[in-house]
Amino acid sequence: MSDLYIRPYDTPHIRRRVLFSVIGIVVATLLIGLLVRRGCSGTDPEVAAEPPIPVEEDPRIEKLLNEQHESREPEVMEEKPEPEETVREDPPAKPEGRVVETAEEVPPTQEQEARSAEAESSRTVTDDNSGRRLLAAAMKHREAGDLLKAKESALRTLEVSKSPDTLNQARDLLGEINIKLLTSPHDMPEKADYTVQSGDTLAVLAKKHGTTVDLIQRGNNITGSLIRIGDRLRIFSGSFSIHVDKSTNLLDLYLNKKFFKRYRVGTGEFNRTPVGEFTITDRIQEPTWWKPDGKAVPFGDPENELGTHWLSLSVRGYGIHGTWEPETIGKQASAGCVRLLNKNIEELYTILPIGTEVTIQD
Repeated sequence: MSDLYIRPYDTPHIRRRVLFSVIGIVVATLLIGLLVRRGCSGTDPEVAAEPPIPVEEDPRIEKLLNEQHESREPEVMEEKPEPEETVREDPPAKPEGRVVETAEEVPPTQEQEARSAEAESSRTVTDDNSGRRLLAAAMKHREAGDLLKAKESALRTLEVSKSPDTLNQARDLLGEINIKLLTSPHDMPEKADYTVQSGDTLAVLAKKHGTTVDLIQRGNNITGSLIRIGDRLRIFSGSFSIHVDKSTNLLDLYLNKKFFKRYRVGTGEFNRTPVGEFTITDRIQEPTWWKPDGKAVPFGDPENELGTHWLSLSVRGYGIHGTWEPETIGKQASAGCVRLLNKNIEELYTILPIGTEVTIQD
């Protein structure tokens, strides 16, 4: 009987069904894998547009996809802060092929010119107001007897004001104050107290301090030339310089490069007065005038044209001197020298030592 026994799954019909089932499963598996790969690559738009194959039927596949999604999520969602930019102050580069116009190349408009003129006018008015206030303060200090404060305010007026009238008043006031300070025992920064010692004379002291005997006498109320050991003197030791402008016929005197006093002068006819930088080389009281033909004309002779005093310049034949003809002051009427009123040349003679710098310009 054992030979005749047949197992149920050994029949041909059963074997065919099993074979077809295995083949179907293999084909279905291959097809599913092919579709999944094509859908992930995204190369086929039609396949990519189809809805995804549900994976809920296989929990392992769903778990695997969830893990992959979670591993990618930090990379997608995390935002790194951008580094702060460093501000550079480099000038902007000029674009190539384009001409960049500067402010200087662009002419101002009429409106801009009007505004600029208005601003300048406002500044001028402000400066003039300040100058007038300083000048008024200088006059008030002078009336009160405080000459040093008056001088300081008047000098500030020259620095601030642009008004010709205010400036002229300040120069006149400064000339008056400075001469009074210089030719009196009044204290001033350029003076120093000195006690006469053995061997001192007025000439020795004048040379030692770079001043003149006349100024030591005037500044200390000395009428003669006699000084005694132990006498207290106040001696000036500042540095003077002269500037002559032939175009205006004005001589400005400076002390330590600050304005001291202004004088009106006469200069050479036909622009004969030399131009340049010179020094005073000699000082002569009651000078003799030598005519061009070599004839000497003594002091006091009506033909003498040099006035009461003469200051030689370091250019042969020229100097600064007085005149008996006041009507020539302010004009180009001399033979080439610089001439002043006699009272003014006497003042300069008193205070200017040999070596004083003189600048003459056209």
